Parts: sequence; structure tokens; C-alpha cells
Amino acid sequence: MKIAFVNFDLGRRNAVPSILTNISLELNKKHRVKVFCGIKPRDRGGLSFQSVNFLGFPFFRDFWFSLTSFFWFKKKDFDVAISSGLPFLNSDLVVSPSCILHAVKLLWTHNKKIPIPVSWTDKIIITINIFPALFLEFLVYRFRLYKKIVSVSTIHKNQLMQLYGVPDSDIEVVPCGVEFSRFNSSPFKRSKIRNKIRGELGLKEQKVILFVGTEFLRKGLAYLIESIPLLVDETAVLVVVGDDNRVPYEDQVKRLGIENRVFFVGRKENLQDYYFLSDVFVFPSFYESFGIAALEVMASKIPVLISDNCGVTEFISGDSFLSIDEPWNVKEIARKTDLLLSNSKDVKKMVENAYLDVKDFSWGKVSKKYAKIVAEIPKNKKQLKQ
Repeated sequence: MKIAFVNFDLGRRNAVPSILTNISLELNKKHRVKVFCGIKPRDRGGLSFQSVNFLGFPFFRDFWFSLTSFFWFKKKDFDVAISSGLPFLNSDLVVSPSCILHAVKLLWTHNKKIPIPVSWTDKIIITINIFPALFLEFLVYRFRLYKKIVSVSTIHKNQLMQLYGVPDSDIEVVPCGVEFSRFNSSPFKRSKIRNKIRGELGLKEQKVILFVGTEFLRKGLAYLIESIPLLVDETAVLVVVGDDNRVPYEDQVKRLGIENRVFFVGRKENLQDYYFLSDVFVFPSFYESFGIAALEVMASKIPVLISDNCGVTEFISGDSFLSIDEPWNVKEIARKTDLLLSNSKDVKKMVENAYLDVKDFSWGKVSKKYAKIVAEIPKNKKQLKQ
């Protein structure tokens, strides 16, 4: 079977390239797989890639890449065409990592006081930037321009059904996976990496709280920063990994007088090294269809505090992590972060439970689920033609 994967930017360090690359590698063992993209990944893993030179504007490039796929992609040359992330208009299987419309609704309807200023102008600008992708999402899901959808969680599946009227039978739920080899390093290597980064940040014996992600507003970073002065451990520091506009958050840090306790380090390719650096991972996101970082942290044997709004929580047993009922409740964030920082016997047991849980999420096991779904698509096509 000839299979095509289409995605604009495979150089990003997030769930979409991870899903596409690992599924492609698994399917490539038995089928002929070709990947079409605008930006290739650094590690190509022996896959066949074709860069697409498409006519597009210098902005919204992923949108134009997907929208113009009708012209540069010859679907008839393949048995199955798969898009991940922002869907293109003639795919058979859409691997959907999030619902943009839900995120926009959340931006406009969230009425809890945010510790950083978010004006109407800010919301309008964010919405304008998102609109092209939202428009494409609307076309694909509302007019059913697909044969099948894979959702990364039931939370996400329900959003597609409620907001776009996608039939239940059109959606399969398959979680993200994790590469254990990247996170299962020896204690000696972990300690060496940890000490190296601590030296770079000027840290001594302080415990480290880790936050990872872009879109700081949606992922609740402002509330996590607000909780830092409330911690019992007055020496614990927060390390923020990821790209976004730092200015309002840096102003918040100055207002709270915790400049020496919060470190913005930007995007990092060696993300696993920062997992090894940390003592606790905190992720108070308002909406996360899955939350692959939490899965990776669990594989790194680091205790996790995560919002109930994250899809990963439906796949992991409740005794493997602590949850945040209300992401805006800074007192709850502080109290539960302190509990994890204590590294008590219960916390150590929680970490071990999480590690055992995530063993079921190897990319080998997850990819086999995708293989079954992909195998059914040509059969369904033939039935439709008859």
C-alpha cells in the first residue's frame, strides 16, 4: 500500500511531528510511505521526504500549505493520504491533535481574573492570527472532507462532535506515544545533565519546578507564577521552557518580587535534559487535548501536577499524578506543588505508578493502532464506489 503523510512543519518540537514521524516509521515497515512537508525534521529516520515549494504568503504559511494542497499533491498516486495537525482539504485520514474553535471560545468566555493584563485588543489579535487555521478546520470537519478522524483523547473527540457535528462513528480515539529511549537514562547521566544545567542557571540546592509549552496564556502559566510566592518551600524555583511573548509574564514576576525564582529559557531541542533537571512538573492548562509533555515527564520519573482539562488524564490511573480541579486556583497549585516537592513515600510511589502506566504508550504499541485504522480506509473507499 502506498501512503502519503502531509504536514507543513516537521521541525517543531510538539505532539504533531512526534505522531507523524513515529507512525510513518511503523507503517514504513510494511508499506511504501512518503512524507510531504514544507520544513523537514532534523532526524529523518530513513523515511522518504519531499519538500513542497508552494506559492504562499510569508505569513500563515501552514494555512496556505494546506489550502493549496489540491494543486501540488496528487492524491491518485496513493492509496491513503494522511494529514496531521492542520488538516489539508483532500486527506483520507485526519490526525487531529486539538480543536481550534474550542480554544478560541475559551479565550473569549473565560471569566476568571487573569494575573496578567489581557485586553480586548489582545484577544482580537490572537483571534485574527488563529482565524485562517480555524477556517480550514471548519471546512474539513463541517463538510466532512475526510474518510476518518483520529482524535488524541475523548475530551477532544467530544468537542469535534459538539462544535462541528462530526458523527461519533467517524472518530477513533488513539492517544499519543512516548519514546522511552530518550527519557530512560542512567542515574549517572541524569545527574551529570542536571548539574550542568543547574550551573548554567546559577542554581545550587534549590528544587526546580518545570513548566513546558507555548501559548502561555492558554496553558495557565500566569497562575503558576502567581503561586510561587505561596509555596512553603521559599527557595524553590520555576523554569519555563517554551516560546511565547514573555513581556507580560516578566512584568508579573517583577510585580511579585520573585525575579530570582523564575527562569525563562526559551525553546529547547534537548527537552529531556530539562526533565532531568526538574523535581516537579506543573501544567495548569485550561485546555489541552492531550498533553504529551506530561507523558514524557512521567517516563522520566518526575512527579506531575496537571489540570483535569488535559486529555492525558483519561488514560493514566488516578494514583499516578496529582490533578488541579481549577487551573486558576493558585492556592491549590501551591499546596499540591509543595506536596510533590516533599518527595514523600507517597510521592515516590506515585512516580513509580506513573512510570508503569506510560509503558503502555510506547510508539510501537500506539502505531499498531494507527496501522489497523489505515488498513481499513482503502476497503471503505471500495465500498463507497460500489
